[in-house]
Amino acid sequence: MNNAFGVIYVAFGRVYLAQALFSLQTLRKFNPNLSVCIVTNVPDVEISDINVIVKYFDEPSSHSRFYKTDLYELSPFEKTIFIDADTEVKCDLSICSDLLTEYDLLIRPEPLSIGDLSSEKKPKEKFEILKRYGEFNSGVMLFKKTELVKDFFSRWNSVIVNNNLVKDQKELTHILVNIPDIKFYPLPTSFNYLRNDSKNQKFSLLSKDNCFIWHYIELSYSRAATSYILSRFFSDPKLKKEMKDSKFVYRKIIKPYFYRYFLPVRYLQYWRLRLKMNKRIKYFDS
Repeated sequence: MNNAFGVIYVAFGRVYLAQALFSLQTLRKFNPNLSVCIVTNVPDVEISDINVIVKYFDEPSSHSRFYKTDLYELSPFEKTIFIDADTEVKCDLSICSDLLTEYDLLIRPEPLSIGDLSSEKKPKEKFEILKRYGEFNSGVMLFKKTELVKDFFSRWNSVIVNNNLVKDQKELTHILVNIPDIKFYPLPTSFNYLRNDSKNQKFSLLSKDNCFIWHYIELSYSRAATSYILSRFFSDPKLKKEMKDSKFVYRKIIKPYFYRYFLPVRYLQYWRLRLKMNKRIKYFDS
């Protein structure tokens, strides 16, 4: 295994591990020999790929953020790409190694909406920072091992662990803006293309089909990932039990599909019928 450059996933729980394995499958289409590390709390992971190592930690799935923010220590690579489990890789990632030659850390900025900024719970200072900088999406991160990057991850991890937080992006933003000497560069959208980008960037030629990494977030947005998860659902009894206990299939697949596809169609059919009836009523009235 080449430790100079590689990809790391953090996948706690069998469902997220299944998503990470699907992401790995898409990665292998374009990066057949790229080294990969998977950090998980699932004990019986069997992967035949010789370029994949698995790091097992006997921790509850709720502690996944503790490990995500400790990537510097967990990564066996000098240059690392962290990729969320809910992604599809669509290109050769060797260009990322070139980017890390010039910079220490690359993360995609994600401007906040007015709704995100309107919460009264945020302290005034925190509100001003978020308003000015937005926040960064931590779904894809590129970093190399330097003292400043080590300091960044150490601070980030301390905040998450000490406060037992389940979300990490706002804290990432605060810490990053307070380490001004770090060689940071905003990661281009194509390396972390989010599902809402097609709506926010209507005139862009970029899409989920020609980006580098598609971060679909909700499983129902990726039919290929959904098919992969469901195929494992019927063959893996432990995954099946976990998905049933958490009502995962209903919450993440059936319900979103119902609201996204079934209801809009029924709604259109209803109004088409109303329009037809109105036309007929006008005809007879005349």
